[in-house]
Amino acid sequence: MDQFVSATNLGFAAASAATGYVLYKTFAPAPSTSSINSLRGPRSPSLLMGHMKEMIDPTPEMIEEWLSTYGLTMSISTALSIKGIYTADPRVAAHVFTNAMSFKKPDLTKAATYMITGPGLFAMEGEVNRKQRRILNPAFSAAQVKELGPTIVHKGQELAKAWVNEIAGSKAEAGFATINVLDWIGYMALDIIGEAGFGYQFNALNDHASGQPKNEFVVAYEELLGGLLAANPISVLGLIFPFVRELPFRSNIVTRNCKAVMSRIGTEMVQAKKAELALADSSGEKAQLVEKDVLSALLRSNNLQENALGRMEDDEVLAQIATFIVAGQDSSSASITWALYRLSKDKEVQTKLRKEALAFPNNKPSLDELNTLTYLDWVVKETLRLDIPVPLAQRVPLNDVVIPLSSSVIGKNGEEINKIFLKAGDNIIISTGGLNYSEQFWGPDAHTFKPERFANLPDEVANIPSGYGNVATFIAGPRMCIGWRLAVAEMKATLFTLIRNLEFDIDPSLVIGKKSTYADYPSTLDFLYWLTVDMSIPLCRIFARPYIVGDPDSRTRLPLKVSLYKEASSQPAPS
Repeated sequence: MDQFVSATNLGFAAASAATGYVLYKTFAPAPSTSSINSLRGPRSPSLLMGHMKEMIDPTPEMIEEWLSTYGLTMSISTALSIKGIYTADPRVAAHVFTNAMSFKKPDLTKAATYMITGPGLFAMEGEVNRKQRRILNPAFSAAQVKELGPTIVHKGQELAKAWVNEIAGSKAEAGFATINVLDWIGYMALDIIGEAGFGYQFNALNDHASGQPKNEFVVAYEELLGGLLAANPISVLGLIFPFVRELPFRSNIVTRNCKAVMSRIGTEMVQAKKAELALADSSGEKAQLVEKDVLSALLRSNNLQENALGRMEDDEVLAQIATFIVAGQDSSSASITWALYRLSKDKEVQTKLRKEALAFPNNKPSLDELNTLTYLDWVVKETLRLDIPVPLAQRVPLNDVVIPLSSSVIGKNGEEINKIFLKAGDNIIISTGGLNYSEQFWGPDAHTFKPERFANLPDEVANIPSGYGNVATFIAGPRMCIGWRLAVAEMKATLFTLIRNLEFDIDPSLVIGKKSTYADYPSTLDFLYWLTVDMSIPLCRIFARPYIVGDPDSRTRLPLKVSLYKEASSQPAPS
């Protein structure tokens, strides 16, 4: 007991020290030559949190109000009331995304990512990031993702079969089962990244369906992510003061133990793949253009680098495993879940999508065949537009820079501003949510789920910097999401299979909201209570997920009524 009290007191003292450390940044104004001070913007609702909640968990209506009041570019408060520029100006976004080497992620963002993944792609900057991306690009090429298609389609069929079994086992006379689709889809996505990513069987979906104990790696991953994203003072202080991570707090011990398990199993995966490639090389087999999984393709590409300096070290290769899982599992499962939510709310769209899927002659399409299904493509794009997993991209310029605006704004003193000045170290937040939501680009029905809009897009949409579908979800440029093809393939394959066999409905009394970070803590007093008293409240999540508004159970979840499609019995069963 005394040890617990001492640890708590130390945590409080360390938190206080961190607060003092950042007070200067909290109240220090931006350099006078920066446009931050001349732009208008919404008043900060919290001294400590700034506009972080609003920026990370925005609604289309809130963003529309900001953009219509202040213009596409405005001043904003980030955490600890540090000022920055928030913009949905496509010209500014294009400049930042295109000149990726001239901008970096904020230090705290990099530190938080590094704590989860180690020296993986998302945690590294500069030449290291460029090297890793060069080696990883073949592993996420169109040809490589096409090779993974059968695995992705098969996992969607396993999920459909599991839900059919849930319906059959339901005692409800209405002929449906109420299923928290978010959890199930998360396990399916984890299985996909295991098999397609590493040739490894997590068996997360089958274990969940049968009630079996989870795979050791899955348990470690969930505990690690849950612990680090709980955002207790120890994990927060560890971002600012690295030595705090080494102190004997329970959260640090759990983190180290989980990382040790993941590292051990990850090392086994890497060594097994290296042995397979070495055996193939020694037997004289001709090198394949594509490999059977992403890890094999990564290792093959790494081996082909001409000199040692151009290759990834073993710890970098290992870090990509955690990177793939966090990015591939969490974001894909959230996007598929939101698609099912949209379909459950709009029966007309659901019917149109099912009609297209049932018109396909079999239940095992290739990815090329899935890409010929126009309405499915529109549904995926519209979901990614409205339900963007991360609605902002925060960057810091390495040098002073001037960026022209495509749409001028009115400054604090009434002057017209047609370009922004950023000093090295300033915060600039690209509102990818604003680019996806704004009526200025998408028209008066921008906030409505309407897949048909992609048949005839407004001319203004062409200005949005985008690597896929005219949406800013995957951003664009040299640091565009490297796994976007795999994410789109997962969405299309899963929705195709589910919609052919099942119908989706939702209790009309439920109000579904979104939350990721700081969703439950809008006030400074709440934050201080969390910081000094309650060290276990889960405060952070990575990607926007659904939750039930007004429910005392604040966990992210989406209960849908799932039933057999009335004509499914005449269709080939999922296998």
